[in-house]
Amino acid sequence: MAQQYRIKRRIASVSSGIADNSLVTIDVPRGYDLESLFIKVTATANVTTNGTAVRALAPTQIVKRLELIGDGKNTIASVPGWYLCKNFGREQFGLMTPPTAATIAAYPVEFFGSLDQALIDGVRPKDSNLRSAGMSMLQLRLTLGACIDLFTGGVAGTFTALAIEVYTVETIELPDAKGNVTTPLYLQKRSYQDVALPSSNANQQIILPIGNALRGLVMLATINGEPSNAVINNVQLVSGVDVRINLPGPALQRLNAIDYAPVGQLTNTAGTDSFSSLLPTGFYYADLMTNGPRDVNVTNAWDLSKASEAKLVMDVTGGAGYQVTVVSTEFLQ
Repeated sequence: MAQQYRIKRRIASVSSGIADNSLVTIDVPRGYDLESLFIKVTATANVTTNGTAVRALAPTQIVKRLELIGDGKNTIASVPGWYLCKNFGREQFGLMTPPTAATIAAYPVEFFGSLDQALIDGVRPKDSNLRSAGMSMLQLRLTLGACIDLFTGGVAGTFTALAIEVYTVETIELPDAKGNVTTPLYLQKRSYQDVALPSSNANQQIILPIGNALRGLVMLATINGEPSNAVINNVQLVSGVDVRINLPGPALQRLNAIDYAPVGQLTNTAGTDSFSSLLPTGFYYADLMTNGPRDVNVTNAWDLSKASEAKLVMDVTGGAGYQVTVVSTEFLQ
């Protein structure tokens, strides 16, 4: 029987030549099976004109988009920065140090997040490891935001001491007596859409990727960039007459609260929400594989390999500045 061992290492540390609104490209080592990438971003936010407030998801706005690209053309992941801290399998936010105020000063900021290729909440996590051997290149591309993205109001300022570190967790497969090694069975692919909601719509439709198996969606609803539970009223996942989810938005959040490990403290105080694991405001998981905080099976994913179309259908409250970001997770064989 083939065996393996795991290594954890820092693969990059970048601090020169990066600033507000820049693009950073990092070469990821090839040869071993990639389980997870961890990204640490630190900076000093120098505010020169007072703003109104610190944004709810600061400082994840430092990274507007992260892309993992193989062979220069195959996009394995394309996700917004906040997804690194809030995604399937890892319910807790990573370390975040937001600015303490929006007034003129210099504020240290940091966030730490992950992009998992292994199905870390699965029965066989390494079945979705990214086998990098044979790739001509594997690159991590970070599109950075600006200092003002961390604040509301007419703030002005820039980043200094902006630095990025990237760490990997990799599995090294060892051949068995016959020279065979374990092979991953599928690949996790992630993509996202930003959808503006200029008006209320009881039948807001968003086309989803087809041709593979869909685990589900992570959704973030915002008003003027701030997370809000006042946008999504109902959620459906539909392909023809096949309806996999049909739940009111608040009910979906309550279901998420008992499907994932607790992230808060249980209270029994009058007037205080007693759910100990509610997702942060604005977040919704339309997860087709999870039923309680336990291991998941890829066989429960939604097989869309022969589907002609799949949609996210929502009842939404819209208006100026209303938006929903939808991150899809697929399994490719």
